[in-house]
Amino acid sequence: MRDYTRMDRYLDFLESEVYPEPCSEIHDHITGQVFDRFIAPNAEKIESALDVGCGQGLALGRFKSLGIEAIGITLGNEDYKECIKRGYRVKRMDQSFLDLPAHSFDLLYARHVLEHSPFPLLTLFEFNRVMKEKAYAYIEVPWAESIHADNPNHYSILGKRSWLHLFRKARFSVLKDVVVDFKLIDGTPDEYWGWWLQKSEDLPFTSPEI
Repeated sequence: MRDYTRMDRYLDFLESEVYPEPCSEIHDHITGQVFDRFIAPNAEKIESALDVGCGQGLALGRFKSLGIEAIGITLGNEDYKECIKRGYRVKRMDQSFLDLPAHSFDLLYARHVLEHSPFPLLTLFEFNRVMKEKAYAYIEVPWAESIHADNPNHYSILGKRSWLHLFRKARFSVLKDVVVDFKLIDGTPDEYWGWWLQKSEDLPFTSPEI
């Protein structure tokens, strides 16, 4: 028997560290590059998308312009209210415990959210569950030595080899990878790591009914 009482306490504590994610010029620019390179060329194959950790709707507006039906999830109440104000479909939800049906989405978009998970493999299991067969995913995280490792709710800052291992364990194939180079406000070089993935199969312990 497993007693999850302490786990609930841990997660409640981590949720208290969530902060709002307003739109910014640098993230708008990078989001535009991601859409131009990966999402727009595949738009005809994408009817439904899940924007995990949608912030205040930076990507949701781009999905709308492409005619893709998208829903965003966020834990932050301020971000949630801002998305509602802008007319986006959004729900308050933990990325590791998605209250969504299996096999629901053609695309899962997750820019800078996996590093917020204290157990990214389990989070990736959830991503797999809600994705349709052969669905795509775009995942982007700070690089392993990034200054972003010091952010108050960044819990999983891993190396590339570790991320690739977790993707394989969660039954994803890597189609393309990208390094996003940019400079911080003080001019210090920094980078993000991104991957264009495809779900290769369902996990053996999941089923369409779950």
